[in-house]
Amino acid sequence: MPAPLQSFDGISNINGALRPDTSGDVGPAHYMEFVNLSFAIYSKTGTRLYGPAAASTLFPGQSVCGAQNMGDAVVIYDQLSGRWIAAQSAVQSIVNGPYFYCMAVSSTSNPMGSWCSYQFQVHNTKFPDYPKLGLWSSQNAYFMTAAQFTRGSTFAGIGVYAFHRDQMIGCRSARFAYRDMYSVDANLPRLMPADVDGFRAPPAGAAAPILAMNWTGSPNTPNALQVWNGTVDWSSTPSLSMTHAADLTTAAYNTSLCGYSRACVAQPGTTARVDPISDRLMYRLGYRNFGSHQAMVVNHTVNAGNDQAAIRWYQLTKATGAWQIGQQGTYAPDSTSRFMGSAAMDGAGNVAVGYSVSDGVSTYPGVRYAGRLATDPAGQLAQGERTLVTGSGVQTQASSHWGDYSMMSVDPNDDCTFWYAQEYYAKTGTAAWRTHIGSFRFPSCASSPRPTN
Repeated sequence: MPAPLQSFDGISNINGALRPDTSGDVGPAHYMEFVNLSFAIYSKTGTRLYGPAAASTLFPGQSVCGAQNMGDAVVIYDQLSGRWIAAQSAVQSIVNGPYFYCMAVSSTSNPMGSWCSYQFQVHNTKFPDYPKLGLWSSQNAYFMTAAQFTRGSTFAGIGVYAFHRDQMIGCRSARFAYRDMYSVDANLPRLMPADVDGFRAPPAGAAAPILAMNWTGSPNTPNALQVWNGTVDWSSTPSLSMTHAADLTTAAYNTSLCGYSRACVAQPGTTARVDPISDRLMYRLGYRNFGSHQAMVVNHTVNAGNDQAAIRWYQLTKATGAWQIGQQGTYAPDSTSRFMGSAAMDGAGNVAVGYSVSDGVSTYPGVRYAGRLATDPAGQLAQGERTLVTGSGVQTQASSHWGDYSMMSVDPNDDCTFWYAQEYYAKTGTAAWRTHIGSFRFPSCASSPRPTN
């Protein structure tokens, strides 16, 4: 694996949040990070240009979104339009509702400039927890998936939302479409929407791929990825249709780590453990259109044996027919746990996965990444592993919360440089997390310059 090109600390726990919900993306000249409950903007050499600022700063004048922060932050760069999209949840009352999704869209590709903000009242009684966002231009939408909880407490199935993209990038009044999946499949696992990388848009009119992983012990068919297709009608009354396209059989996996107890992954010198979150796909589902075929990469955490966490990754492909699993693998090269990963693919078809590491011997919670070249043997992260930042402390909070996610993205300037943001511990504490941001690039990747128009 190539060594880091850039490596610098991001936002630390300035808000007293139990977990960071780390997300970050890269644009033409900036890196933007969004965590619980703050955001910051950096140059590509790590100079902090703005922030950390309260997330609500992005939503001035909005009655709920501009007045509070609920977290579950996500930021993506829409390279097809040259816009940044930052989003988080908000509520009027966690028990009584109504429930909102707050979205801000930059006016240009420069996040230091002006933004337009949106306060979508997404449900009266169901709180959208753990929302995940993806760009799908062929449906003119930003898709969001969430686990729903009635009155913020009782699980009430999965919700899928589509927000009107062209209206939002034009800073105009925007609507959304919603599909409550509980009546379709009450046992549906958490869904993950595809998010476009590169400058080749999906085929015109193509449905948005949305995936789920059937976690071990669920009522669903074991060892399978569910593929759903989302289509939107933006006519006078917007509607969202969801079609179950296929169940893709995978190599056998076991996602039950410590019986899904949060207190699972060991740390050195303490009995306190952290949560690998192994019951769902990890953010993002990175999509690319190569012209001759389409591809997606995604990962989740599995039990490699004796409750050792490992990274299971997939590359899905589609030529003229349906989506298929092109290759897959489990990365566990030694006894250290690897968990809460994020995967992406560069313009040459090389794959990288970043993740947290820890063990009960000498590996403090830190950040590493591994990868493969498009020419490597199938199913192998054959380029090995690099360390982005070494941990030197442990987390001692009783809740064991870790993450809840991280984010790998690809630089639009060359379509080759990977950028990764993840949490780690530099000193021991109950919630003394820090985040770290780094970049790297496979030397064999040929730059695909960003279009000028």
